[in-house]
Amino acid sequence: MPLVPVDIRQMSMTRMGGMLLGIDYLPPKIEFRPTAPPPADAPYVCIAVQARDTYKGWHYPHGWDIVVDYLKRLGYRVFCIDMNAKESNGGLTICKPAGAEDFTGNRPLMERANMLYHAEFFIGLSSGLSWLAEAVNCPVVMICGFSREWHEFYTPYRVANRKVCNGCTNDVSVFHFIDKCPYHKNTPRALECQKEISPRMVIDAIERLIVDKNLTPPALRLTPNS
Repeated sequence: MPLVPVDIRQMSMTRMGGMLLGIDYLPPKIEFRPTAPPPADAPYVCIAVQARDTYKGWHYPHGWDIVVDYLKRLGYRVFCIDMNAKESNGGLTICKPAGAEDFTGNRPLMERANMLYHAEFFIGLSSGLSWLAEAVNCPVVMICGFSREWHEFYTPYRVANRKVCNGCTNDVSVFHFIDKCPYHKNTPRALECQKEISPRMVIDAIERLIVDKNLTPPALRLTPNS
């Protein structure tokens, strides 16, 4: 790419943006001020199961359904805020979890920002909505094994299985942007970086976030008559 003076596989996306703009430092993070109230009175969590390409999705069988069910048992409403409820490409199809409330659609960016600002936290992928959540200071659980921890913005709640093949996005020796699984394409191990992340790993990250942020899930809150 002629506009990028370095190999983008070896630089964080945060730093890359500054380089394209001619900025050699990280500017202070802006303070987002919401322009709308929460879309619901009850505490809620936002999720996004889609990314630009389906290969970037979480491919553990029924993983999203398991996590959504866990969140609902904690008393949270779960809003799916993807643009599309169903995406198919590259032989893969990803659908909105049945238990999540449908807030999909081509909605204004500010509407999404407001929803994320008021959410308890966000669970997503290496995708634009994760970056938007980070921008409005919504805690992010990021499910992503195909890149290294430094490639996206930092979150202590990143979920990856480093015991299987992973991180090809940042391997300059083999990776290119056409082949989505350069190590194991057309083998049983294809996309194992995104398949071998278990729901338990994601739930462990959620539980750490809840403790770290001093959140009390709705199902555990005392009512006035308790």
